[in-house]
Amino acid sequence: MKKLSEYLFIDPYPVTGDGEIKILYKGKLTVSRQNKLFVYYGYGRDLVWNYVDQRQMEGSSQGFLATIKVRGNDQLNICFHDDQGHWDNNKGRNWSLIISKKGC
Repeated sequence: MKKLSEYLFIDPYPVTGDGEIKILYKGKLTVSRQNKLFVYYGYGRDLVWNYVDQRQMEGSSQGFLATIKVRGNDQLNICFHDDQGHWDNNKGRNWSLIISKKGC
């Protein structure tokens, strides 16, 4: 897995369009293993996100894991929240990944 920050790992990297990626999160929301944790994601630049979705993450010995399908060839934006209303959006910057064209 590619380490993108102290708390976020992605596989495979670089991210390509029309594939799947595994997301491993070890951030501040993992302190309470009692809460459900979700990856919240969308596509686009700046603060305009399209095709917004979320997926519940599964706890593991390494952190919380989810697999998502990647759409398009733009930018994937990611943040996290739990079922208690707590968010981790990378200090307001979210995590953003440029999506490479398939096969490049």
